[in-house]
Amino acid sequence: MVEFNGPITEENQLNRMKKVNKKEIQIFIFGLIFIWIVVIAIGLPLKILQDLWGELILCSVILLVVTFLSAKPPKKIILRFRLSPHIVITEEDLSLELWKNGGKVWRTRKLSRVKKVLDCGEVYYIIFKFGDITNSWVCQKSNIISGTIEEFESLFKDKIVKASK
Repeated sequence: MVEFNGPITEENQLNRMKKVNKKEIQIFIFGLIFIWIVVIAIGLPLKILQDLWGELILCSVILLVVTFLSAKPPKKIILRFRLSPHIVITEEDLSLELWKNGGKVWRTRKLSRVKKVLDCGEVYYIIFKFGDITNSWVCQKSNIISGTIEEFESLFKDKIVKASK
């Protein structure tokens, strides 16, 4: 059994925020591209949108500019809350302690549902199938209170991926 408990450092929390922002931008851009493909596929053969091409291009450019401006992180960031996960990992499953309606509850997932474990130096991001960095569980290596890093890595030996800087 491996157990992590404690607050995530501000630096690691800011790095996670940057990764989440990058993923959100990718999703938005792919969505915009998909909408354009649909508009072109339907609009060109039917000649419905002949008069609106200029407005559609202008709206797309405005959406892209707003997306990139809102994604640029400010120089000084104040974290409104601190991530402080309590995660217990056994041979069969993972459990995350949450606060719900004023009480503690545990969210449990099977070890087989883990898609990959992203090793970012000081932290691991446990990413589940049908998910990405936006809903990953964060385990900071210095917050291990039971077990060892070697035990953790042996549980996920085929799924650990070193993050590129």
